[in-house]
Amino acid sequence: MFIGSINQHLREILKEMAVGWQGLPVYVGCSGNFTVERVLSGSGISSLHGNDVSLYSCAVGLHLGGGEIPISIKREDMAWLGEYLQGGVEKISALLLCSAYFQFLDRGTPYHKRMERHYRENFARLHAATTERVKKAIEGVQLQKFYPMDVMDYVRDVVPPTGEVQDSFHIKNTASSLTGILDVFTAHRTDLQEGFMQDDPGDAKKEVPASTVFGTDRLVERYAVTIVKALKKAQESGQIQEKNLWEFVFKLSEQYLTTV
Repeated sequence: MFIGSINQHLREILKEMAVGWQGLPVYVGCSGNFTVERVLSGSGISSLHGNDVSLYSCAVGLHLGGGEIPISIKREDMAWLGEYLQGGVEKISALLLCSAYFQFLDRGTPYHKRMERHYRENFARLHAATTERVKKAIEGVQLQKFYPMDVMDYVRDVVPPTGEVQDSFHIKNTASSLTGILDVFTAHRTDLQEGFMQDDPGDAKKEVPASTVFGTDRLVERYAVTIVKALKKAQESGQIQEKNLWEFVFKLSEQYLTTV
């Protein structure tokens, strides 16, 4: 089961864009894990419409829209799951938990058998814990309506072609809309600078944009040619690997800091 999501930086961009969407109906396609809806709901957008086709997303979406998806168990040996499919949040939690549990069903290895037994014996406890997490995640989020259908059909048949939705995305506003998105993006390009340029050595696995270090992602051609020659020479001598070219700059920086 695929559950879509978006990272924290895009969430911040959505929050800022939501300022211009106040009072407008917002139609979200491919809702996935409803991260977009949760962000927009927390930003004051009250008229939200969702869409998706997966079983899990449909269960969440219909619940947020005041409905419920009917689910029945076909396998007799799994009939015990029926008691966990009563109620909206409980049903969502069961589906979420089963997405992990079912990976180990009907598999012959000792490992898979142990994992299957673990989920079966602890399902009640795991379900209760998952239910609490789901309640917290969707708290305060409501949809005007959820549409369990293909996103192309949703855009063609559901999203209004006229009125407020069209006006807010009219072609004459396309340039200004793109400019607004770029402005927000630019404002967040270097937001990692605070907090990592300290005296501590930093996280060896965490990555930051090069523009955070240099203030730009562009180089003067003369500098670029010289740097490329130096990197190639360092690779040929075995000092660095092709997949880690930044290590060369790092080593030079370390040498400078220890000698100056």
